[in-house]
Amino acid sequence: MDWPNLICTYCDTQFRKGDLDAIDKSDYPSFASDFYCSNCGNEIHPEDALLKYFNESSTDELPGRPSKIGGFASVGTKSLDVGKTEEVGLLGGGNLEIDLKLLSETDQKAGLGISDLDGQEIEWFPGPILVDDAVVVDLVQASDTKIGFVTSERQSYSSTVTIAYHYHAHSDGVPQPPWVTLLNEALASYHRGHGLAMYSLLFSSFENLLSREISRTLRATGWTDTPIEDFLNNHWTWKDRCKSGIETITGKHFPTEKPDLYENLHNLKKVRDNQIIHVDPGDSVADIDVSELLDGFVTVLDSMLAIHFFCYDERQKW
Repeated sequence: MDWPNLICTYCDTQFRKGDLDAIDKSDYPSFASDFYCSNCGNEIHPEDALLKYFNESSTDELPGRPSKIGGFASVGTKSLDVGKTEEVGLLGGGNLEIDLKLLSETDQKAGLGISDLDGQEIEWFPGPILVDDAVVVDLVQASDTKIGFVTSERQSYSSTVTIAYHYHAHSDGVPQPPWVTLLNEALASYHRGHGLAMYSLLFSSFENLLSREISRTLRATGWTDTPIEDFLNNHWTWKDRCKSGIETITGKHFPTEKPDLYENLHNLKKVRDNQIIHVDPGDSVADIDVSELLDGFVTVLDSMLAIHFFCYDERQKW
């Protein structure tokens, strides 16, 4: 996971840190049009490379994966001197921004890396965390190129603690499309256990990606801005776009191609919309149990991937 979250759609090569350095980042349209694979040299679209990366993993693992374009994760264990701040350089080139930071108490030895912890059950929490009811530990961004591990005593304690850490970072110069920004915020809410915020942001990301995939596919077939806008206006709701909209441009009818997934998505949207958006003024907003969040996240992410590949396959014909 310490490699960028981009996989070439032609040669299946995962990008390396530094591969984005030579790509125009002045704005997102320039970035997308200039994007290419440094291994095979083919021009590809950054969102296609990101979604291919998502598709390579089980969707129930995606909350632990970086979601910003060009993002990477670092996971390990570390021994910290209590009462001190230890700064660590971020590898990846350029100025980096922390997107997610998670910590955990651990009985693992210090100095382990991501491969050493593969398969280990670790319960992650957004910082700060309390270790042994005595030491507060947090992970902060110390500068554009460094993170800091901060420890402070709540009561007398030994000189060191060992913690596990898991953070996501990306180059702050890489522009992001709206659905990715929304997905990243939904991911942060998921890890905080904030169900209301997660669903609101996740559904917004889903609908933005749906509109984006339809627009990109119509443009690939020769449509221009005004007809694309008219098409979206004529297929206004997410259900219209998922069904007749996608079918019109790809020949694929989502509810027919993926009946169980579409039914799960439809039911989830209906329940959550009633609990979050269409709440009777005399009622309270529903509590959402943390245990339900992963299933909801998986349903929406699987739907986003299905929509993407319906449209991606059609774009490849042109």
